Amino acid sequence: MKEVSVIYMDYNTEEHKKTLVTVETILKNNNVNYSAYNRKDLSKKILNVDLVIVIGGDGTFLRTSHFVDDQLILGVNSDVKNKEGFLLQCTRLNFETVLLQWLQDKHDVQNLIRLKCKINSKEIDEYALNEIYIGKKKPYQMSRYNIKVLDKTEDQKSSGILIGTPHGSNAWIKSAGGEIITDGFEYIIREPYDGKLFKHFVKQGVLNSNEKIIIKSKMNDGIIVLDALSKEYSFKEGDKLIVSVGKSLNYIKVEDTPKH
Repeated sequence: MKEVSVIYMDYNTEEHKKTLVTVETILKNNNVNYSAYNRKDLSKKILNVDLVIVIGGDGTFLRTSHFVDDQLILGVNSDVKNKEGFLLQCTRLNFETVLLQWLQDKHDVQNLIRLKCKINSKEIDEYALNEIYIGKKKPYQMSRYNIKVLDKTEDQKSSGILIGTPHGSNAWIKSAGGEIITDGFEYIIREPYDGKLFKHFVKQGVLNSNEKIIIKSKMNDGIIVLDALSKEYSFKEGDKLIVSVGKSLNYIKVEDTPKH
């Protein structure tokens, strides 16, 4: 029997509640064995399931993705009038159709690039689906670090660094002036400081999936945050961060999201 985990958020609109009820009813009617969890209770990897169903918006999807390893994931937008739902292409209106396609192995899978971080000798046990922020804990203060991209290395001062995936190139990094990309990953230096002693030549770029970025902290209170919702990983003076492409997310792609 197929095993499913349903991850949902707290959201009190009638449409959201209706979506939760609809999804559970359809799972029961199709004899699918499932367990349901509030996203705030996620604390460890989701194991021993075939499919993870996320009900809510993009924030819930991103948070859940940090706890998913090799399993398939499906996003169900619980309220299309109030949630962007970029990664939640399914709704209560077409959920049963998509579920039956999965049960019959007729679904389409898209592999979404995620980024991994290694701080000194330890790899962070979660991946970034959108972007990674590196900089001061208080972003209005100056971030200081050394960055190495390919054969270029330099000391910098800025408001921090964003490193993003193709999916993330439609999110924060786009607002910061980044490109829309379809492969590899990209970086952008936020508000670089150029003065007599600092001239930034490494400001923005796109790397392929085999390349990496190395950053050495020159801050006592630097942090690293994945998708703007992970824990704040300490990045103090002398620490070294390596960012590269990690394990992809196996995502059920749904065409033609129904409108309510």
